Amino acid sequence: METIKYHQNGAGNEYGADHTLTNNWNPGVDYDNEYVNVHFRIEAKNFGYPSFSFSEEDRNNFYNEVYAA
Repeated sequence: METIKYHQNGAGNEYGADHTLTNNWNPGVDYDNEYVNVHFRIEAKNFGYPSFSFSEEDRNNFYNEVYAA
């Protein structure tokens, strides 16, 4: 598994020079009683808009791995 990227939408430069979301939020800071709305973006080969182009074997492997977790 790759590292987790912590990104806050709407804050500063959202995309870096590599055209990917920046790591612009620090989870180690004490935010006191502030709440956050958390979303998980899972990037997997061939799983994403617009293609969703899994072969039947890849689709079965993907869903088996997701359900086993």
